[in-house]
Amino acid sequence: MRTRFKLYLCGILFLLCCCDEYKKDSICLQDIEVEQLSFKLYPTDSLLIYPLSINVWQNYLIIMEPKLKDSIYSIWDRDDFAHLFSCGRKGNGHNELINPRRDYYASTDSSFFILDSDIEREVCFEDKTLVIKRNNDITLPDAINQLVRLGDDYYILAGLTNGSTGEHIIYKNGGYSSFGEFPRKSENEERRFFTNYKLTAGDVAHDCICDFYLHQNLIRIYDIKGNLLKHIQVIDNACVPSTSVELRPVFHELKFNSKYIAVLLCRSAALLPLSPLRTVRATFTAYSSDNSKFNSHKIKSAHNHLAMTCLR
Repeated sequence: MRTRFKLYLCGILFLLCCCDEYKKDSICLQDIEVEQLSFKLYPTDSLLIYPLSINVWQNYLIIMEPKLKDSIYSIWDRDDFAHLFSCGRKGNGHNELINPRRDYYASTDSSFFILDSDIEREVCFEDKTLVIKRNNDITLPDAINQLVRLGDDYYILAGLTNGSTGEHIIYKNGGYSSFGEFPRKSENEERRFFTNYKLTAGDVAHDCICDFYLHQNLIRIYDIKGNLLKHIQVIDNACVPSTSVELRPVFHELKFNSKYIAVLLCRSAALLPLSPLRTVRATFTAYSSDNSKFNSHKIKSAHNHLAMTCLR
Protein backbone atom coordinates (compact mmCIF):
# COMPACT_ATOMS: atom_id res chain seq x y z
CA MET A 1 0.00 0.00 0.00
CA ARG A 2 2.99 2.20 0.59
CA THR A 3 4.12 1.46 -2.92
CA ARG A 4 4.22 3.93 -5.73
CA PHE A 5 2.16 1.89 -8.08
CA LYS A 6 3.97 1.62 -11.39
CA LEU A 7 1.77 -1.14 -12.62
CA TYR A 8 1.54 0.39 -16.06
CA LEU A 9 5.02 -1.05 -16.67
CA CYS A 10 3.48 -4.50 -16.79
CA GLY A 11 -0.05 -3.62 -17.80
CA ILE A 12 -1.56 -4.71 -21.06
CA LEU A 13 -3.02 -2.80 -23.93
CA PHE A 14 -6.77 -2.79 -23.53
CA LEU A 15 -7.34 -2.18 -27.24
CA LEU A 16 -9.45 -5.28 -27.60
CA CYS A 17 -9.29 -6.97 -30.95
CA CYS A 18 -12.76 -8.27 -31.73
CA CYS A 19 -13.26 -11.40 -33.77
CA ASP A 20 -16.15 -12.45 -35.97
CA GLU A 21 -16.69 -15.82 -34.28
CA TYR A 22 -16.21 -17.72 -31.05
CA LYS A 23 -12.63 -18.98 -30.80
CA LYS A 24 -11.05 -21.44 -28.33
CA ASP A 25 -7.44 -20.97 -27.37
CA SER A 26 -4.98 -21.60 -24.54
CA ILE A 27 -1.96 -19.91 -22.95
CA CYS A 28 0.70 -21.69 -20.87
CA LEU A 29 2.21 -19.56 -18.10
CA GLN A 30 5.53 -21.40 -18.37
CA ASP A 31 5.91 -20.08 -21.91
CA ILE A 32 5.71 -16.50 -20.67
CA GLU A 33 8.83 -14.60 -19.67
CA VAL A 34 8.75 -13.52 -16.02
CA GLU A 35 10.12 -10.10 -15.17
CA GLN A 36 10.85 -8.42 -11.84
CA LEU A 37 9.03 -5.23 -10.92
CA SER A 38 10.60 -2.30 -9.12
CA PHE A 39 8.67 -0.61 -6.33
CA LYS A 40 9.31 2.53 -4.34
CA LEU A 41 8.19 2.58 -0.71
CA TYR A 42 6.73 5.59 1.09
CA PRO A 43 6.51 5.92 4.91
CA THR A 44 2.73 6.14 5.30
CA ASP A 45 2.16 3.70 8.18
CA SER A 46 0.71 6.36 10.44
CA LEU A 47 -1.56 7.79 7.74
CA LEU A 48 -3.26 4.80 6.08
CA ILE A 49 -5.88 2.86 8.05
CA TYR A 50 -6.82 -0.45 6.37
CA PRO A 51 -7.13 0.79 2.76
CA LEU A 52 -9.54 -1.30 0.65
CA SER A 53 -9.07 0.14 -2.83
CA ILE A 54 -6.95 2.58 -4.77
CA ASN A 55 -7.91 4.38 -7.98
CA VAL A 56 -6.61 7.26 -10.08
CA TRP A 57 -8.35 10.40 -11.28
CA GLN A 58 -6.38 13.24 -12.84
CA ASN A 59 -3.34 13.67 -10.53
CA TYR A 60 -5.07 12.15 -7.52
CA LEU A 61 -4.77 8.73 -5.91
CA ILE A 62 -8.16 7.95 -4.35
CA ILE A 63 -7.81 5.47 -1.50
CA MET A 64 -10.91 4.05 0.13
CA GLU A 65 -10.53 3.78 3.91
CA PRO A 66 -13.92 2.99 5.50
CA LYS A 67 -12.38 2.82 8.98
CA LEU A 68 -11.48 6.51 8.96
CA LYS A 69 -13.33 8.36 11.68
CA ASP A 70 -14.79 11.24 9.67
CA SER A 71 -14.25 10.36 6.00
CA ILE A 72 -14.32 7.40 3.60
CA TYR A 73 -11.63 8.47 1.14
CA SER A 74 -8.10 9.76 1.61
CA ILE A 75 -6.67 11.65 -1.36
CA TRP A 76 -2.99 11.57 -2.30
CA ASP A 77 -0.75 13.05 -4.96
CA ARG A 78 -0.07 10.33 -7.53
CA ASP A 79 3.48 11.55 -8.26
CA ASP A 80 5.03 11.93 -4.80
CA PHE A 81 2.38 10.15 -2.66
CA ALA A 82 1.85 13.23 -0.50
CA HIS A 83 -1.40 13.21 1.49
CA LEU A 84 -3.62 16.05 0.26
CA PHE A 85 -6.96 15.75 2.08
CA SER A 86 -9.71 13.37 3.20
CA CYS A 87 -13.35 13.52 2.11
CA GLY A 88 -16.61 11.62 1.68
CA ARG A 89 -18.79 11.62 4.77
CA LYS A 90 -21.33 8.91 5.53
CA GLY A 91 -24.95 9.93 5.91
CA ASN A 92 -28.14 10.77 4.05
CA GLY A 93 -27.48 14.46 3.59
CA HIS A 94 -26.21 16.59 0.74
CA ASN A 95 -22.98 15.18 -0.79
CA GLU A 96 -22.96 12.32 1.73
CA LEU A 97 -22.58 8.61 0.98
CA ILE A 98 -24.49 5.57 2.26
CA ASN A 99 -22.30 2.51 1.70
CA PRO A 100 -19.66 2.92 -1.05
CA ARG A 101 -18.30 -0.27 -2.61
CA ARG A 102 -14.64 -1.01 -3.31
CA ASP A 103 -15.25 -3.07 -6.46
CA TYR A 104 -16.50 -0.38 -8.85
CA TYR A 105 -14.82 2.65 -10.40
CA ALA A 106 -14.98 4.53 -13.69
CA SER A 107 -13.82 7.98 -14.74
CA THR A 108 -13.87 10.74 -17.34
CA ASP A 109 -11.68 13.83 -17.62
CA SER A 110 -14.11 15.88 -15.55
CA SER A 111 -15.48 13.40 -12.99
CA PHE A 112 -15.37 9.85 -11.69
CA PHE A 113 -18.02 7.28 -10.76
CA ILE A 114 -18.51 5.22 -7.62
CA LEU A 115 -21.16 2.67 -6.64
CA ASP A 116 -22.92 3.60 -3.40
CA SER A 117 -25.20 0.67 -2.46
CA ASP A 118 -27.28 0.42 -5.68
CA ILE A 119 -26.72 4.01 -6.78
CA GLU A 120 -24.04 5.03 -9.24
CA ARG A 121 -22.81 8.48 -8.29
CA GLU A 122 -20.90 10.82 -10.56
CA VAL A 123 -18.57 12.84 -8.32
CA CYS A 124 -15.63 15.24 -8.35
CA PHE A 125 -13.57 17.32 -5.91
CA GLU A 126 -14.26 20.96 -5.15
CA ASP A 127 -12.34 22.80 -2.43
CA LYS A 128 -11.11 19.49 -0.96
CA THR A 129 -14.67 18.22 -0.73
CA LEU A 130 -16.39 15.33 -2.50
CA VAL A 131 -19.24 16.77 -4.58
CA ILE A 132 -22.00 14.59 -6.08
CA LYS A 133 -22.87 15.82 -9.57
CA ARG A 134 -25.42 13.16 -10.57
CA ASN A 135 -27.10 10.02 -9.22
CA ASN A 136 -28.30 7.02 -11.21
CA ASP A 137 -30.31 4.30 -9.45
CA ILE A 138 -29.64 0.79 -10.79
CA THR A 139 -32.74 -1.26 -10.07
CA LEU A 140 -32.39 -5.06 -10.17
CA PRO A 141 -34.16 -7.87 -8.27
CA ASP A 142 -30.79 -9.03 -6.91
CA ALA A 143 -27.40 -7.82 -5.71
CA ILE A 144 -25.27 -5.84 -8.15
CA ASN A 145 -22.11 -7.77 -9.03
CA GLN A 146 -19.23 -7.01 -11.41
CA LEU A 147 -20.71 -3.77 -12.74
CA VAL A 148 -18.95 -2.30 -15.80
CA ARG A 149 -19.86 1.13 -17.12
CA LEU A 150 -20.14 1.40 -20.91
CA GLY A 151 -21.91 4.77 -21.16
CA ASP A 152 -24.56 6.99 -19.62
CA ASP A 153 -27.16 4.62 -18.13
CA TYR A 154 -25.57 1.72 -20.02
CA TYR A 155 -23.89 -1.09 -18.07
CA ILE A 156 -22.95 -4.76 -18.20
CA LEU A 157 -22.95 -6.78 -14.98
CA ALA A 158 -23.04 -10.34 -13.72
CA GLY A 159 -26.26 -12.33 -14.11
CA LEU A 160 -28.62 -12.94 -11.21
CA THR A 161 -27.18 -15.17 -8.50
CA ASN A 162 -30.10 -17.64 -8.70
CA GLY A 163 -29.13 -18.51 -12.27
CA SER A 164 -32.45 -17.37 -13.74
CA THR A 165 -30.70 -15.15 -16.31
CA GLY A 166 -27.71 -15.54 -18.59
CA GLU A 167 -24.12 -15.11 -17.49
CA HIS A 168 -24.30 -11.34 -17.95
CA ILE A 169 -26.95 -8.65 -17.83
CA ILE A 170 -27.14 -5.59 -20.06
CA TYR A 171 -28.71 -2.76 -18.06
CA LYS A 172 -29.76 0.11 -20.28
CA ASN A 173 -32.13 3.03 -19.73
CA GLY A 174 -33.62 1.44 -16.62
CA GLY A 175 -34.36 -1.96 -18.16
CA TYR A 176 -32.32 -5.12 -18.41
CA SER A 177 -31.84 -8.21 -20.57
CA SER A 178 -29.42 -11.12 -20.25
CA PHE A 179 -26.93 -12.92 -22.48
CA GLY A 180 -24.29 -15.63 -22.39
CA GLU A 181 -24.06 -19.17 -21.00
CA PHE A 182 -21.98 -20.07 -17.94
CA PRO A 183 -18.88 -22.19 -18.65
CA ARG A 184 -20.12 -24.82 -16.16
CA LYS A 185 -23.82 -25.64 -16.07
CA SER A 186 -24.07 -29.19 -14.70
CA GLU A 187 -23.46 -28.46 -11.01
CA ASN A 188 -26.01 -27.53 -8.37
CA GLU A 189 -26.92 -23.87 -7.98
CA GLU A 190 -24.60 -23.08 -5.06
CA ARG A 191 -21.61 -24.86 -6.58
CA ARG A 192 -22.25 -23.37 -10.01
CA PHE A 193 -22.19 -19.86 -8.57
CA PHE A 194 -18.83 -20.62 -6.91
CA THR A 195 -17.07 -22.19 -9.90
CA ASN A 196 -18.37 -19.60 -12.38
CA TYR A 197 -17.48 -16.57 -10.25
CA LYS A 198 -15.39 -14.08 -12.22
CA LEU A 199 -13.88 -10.61 -12.39
CA THR A 200 -14.97 -8.48 -15.35
CA ALA A 201 -13.01 -5.73 -17.11
CA GLY A 202 -14.61 -3.27 -19.50
CA ASP A 203 -14.44 0.38 -20.47
CA VAL A 204 -16.62 2.92 -22.20
CA ALA A 205 -13.98 3.36 -24.94
CA HIS A 206 -14.09 -0.27 -26.08
CA ASP A 207 -16.66 -2.67 -27.49
CA CYS A 208 -15.61 -5.82 -25.59
CA ILE A 209 -15.46 -7.07 -22.01
CA CYS A 210 -13.03 -9.61 -20.50
CA ASP A 211 -14.05 -12.15 -17.85
CA PHE A 212 -11.38 -13.68 -15.59
CA TYR A 213 -12.78 -16.78 -13.81
CA LEU A 214 -11.38 -17.17 -10.32
CA HIS A 215 -11.75 -20.96 -10.09
CA GLN A 216 -11.29 -22.13 -13.66
CA ASN A 217 -8.05 -20.54 -14.94
CA LEU A 218 -10.19 -19.21 -17.75
CA ILE A 219 -10.50 -15.94 -19.68
CA ARG A 220 -13.51 -15.27 -21.89
CA ILE A 221 -14.22 -12.26 -24.09
CA TYR A 222 -17.68 -10.98 -25.07
CA ASP A 223 -18.60 -8.10 -27.30
CA ILE A 224 -21.02 -5.61 -25.74
CA LYS A 225 -23.91 -7.07 -27.74
CA GLY A 226 -23.55 -10.36 -25.90
CA ASN A 227 -21.64 -12.47 -28.43
CA LEU A 228 -18.90 -14.73 -27.06
CA LEU A 229 -15.72 -14.04 -29.02
CA LYS A 230 -12.95 -15.98 -27.25
CA HIS A 231 -12.55 -18.76 -24.70
CA ILE A 232 -8.94 -18.91 -23.47
CA GLN A 233 -7.71 -21.56 -21.02
CA VAL A 234 -4.77 -20.52 -18.84
CA ILE A 235 -2.43 -23.47 -18.23
CA ASP A 236 0.00 -23.62 -15.31
CA ASN A 237 2.23 -26.71 -15.54
CA ALA A 238 4.04 -25.72 -12.33
CA CYS A 239 0.92 -26.24 -10.28
CA VAL A 240 0.37 -29.72 -8.80
CA PRO A 241 -2.67 -31.30 -10.52
CA SER A 242 -5.71 -31.48 -8.27
CA THR A 243 -9.35 -32.40 -8.60
CA SER A 244 -10.21 -29.76 -6.01
CA VAL A 245 -11.25 -26.42 -7.47
CA GLU A 246 -10.03 -24.65 -4.33
CA LEU A 247 -6.41 -25.73 -4.95
CA ARG A 248 -6.11 -24.44 -8.47
CA PRO A 249 -4.48 -21.08 -9.31
CA VAL A 250 -6.98 -18.24 -9.19
CA PHE A 251 -7.23 -14.72 -10.51
CA HIS A 252 -7.46 -12.09 -7.82
CA GLU A 253 -7.72 -8.30 -7.73
CA LEU A 254 -8.47 -6.95 -11.19
CA LYS A 255 -7.89 -3.34 -12.23
CA PHE A 256 -8.28 -1.71 -15.63
CA ASN A 257 -8.56 1.59 -17.44
CA SER A 258 -8.92 2.63 -21.09
CA LYS A 259 -5.50 1.18 -22.00
CA TYR A 260 -4.54 -1.54 -19.54
CA ILE A 261 -5.78 -4.54 -17.60
CA ALA A 262 -3.87 -5.73 -14.52
CA VAL A 263 -4.76 -8.95 -12.70
CA LEU A 264 -3.08 -10.88 -9.88
CA LEU A 265 -2.72 -14.62 -10.34
CA CYS A 266 -2.22 -16.50 -7.07
CA ARG A 267 -1.04 -20.12 -6.84
CA SER A 268 -3.70 -21.14 -4.36
CA ALA A 269 -7.09 -19.89 -3.27
CA ALA A 270 -5.91 -20.56 0.28
CA LEU A 271 -3.99 -17.29 0.05
CA LEU A 272 -7.24 -15.36 0.02
CA PRO A 273 -8.26 -13.39 1.94
CA LEU A 274 -4.86 -12.18 3.03
CA SER A 275 -4.23 -12.54 6.75
CA PRO A 276 -2.71 -9.66 8.73
CA LEU A 277 1.07 -9.38 8.28
CA ARG A 278 1.17 -12.50 6.16
CA THR A 279 3.79 -12.53 3.43
CA VAL A 280 2.30 -13.57 0.11
CA ARG A 281 4.07 -14.24 -3.14
CA ALA A 282 1.84 -13.77 -6.13
CA THR A 283 2.23 -13.47 -9.87
CA PHE A 284 1.15 -10.29 -11.60
CA THR A 285 -0.18 -11.29 -14.99
CA ALA A 286 -0.69 -8.99 -17.96
CA TYR A 287 -2.91 -10.11 -20.81
CA SER A 288 -4.04 -8.84 -24.20
CA SER A 289 -7.08 -10.29 -25.90
CA ASP A 290 -5.38 -10.91 -29.23
CA ASN A 291 -2.65 -13.03 -27.57
CA SER A 292 0.03 -10.69 -28.87
CA LYS A 293 1.27 -9.86 -25.39
CA PHE A 294 1.10 -11.80 -22.15
CA ASN A 295 3.57 -10.90 -19.39
CA SER A 296 4.06 -12.18 -15.84
CA HIS A 297 5.81 -10.37 -13.02
CA LYS A 298 6.69 -11.47 -9.50
CA ILE A 299 5.58 -9.26 -6.63
CA LYS A 300 5.76 -9.60 -2.88
CA SER A 301 3.49 -8.03 -0.27
CA ALA A 302 3.52 -8.12 3.51
CA HIS A 303 0.44 -5.96 3.96
CA ASN A 304 -2.81 -7.13 5.46
CA HIS A 305 -4.68 -6.18 2.31
CA LEU A 306 -3.39 -5.93 -1.23
CA ALA A 307 -4.85 -3.25 -3.48
CA MET A 308 -3.59 -1.94 -6.78
CA THR A 309 -4.41 0.40 -9.63
CA CYS A 310 -3.35 1.32 -13.17
CA LEU A 311 -1.75 4.74 -13.48
CA ARG A 312 -1.76 5.05 -17.27
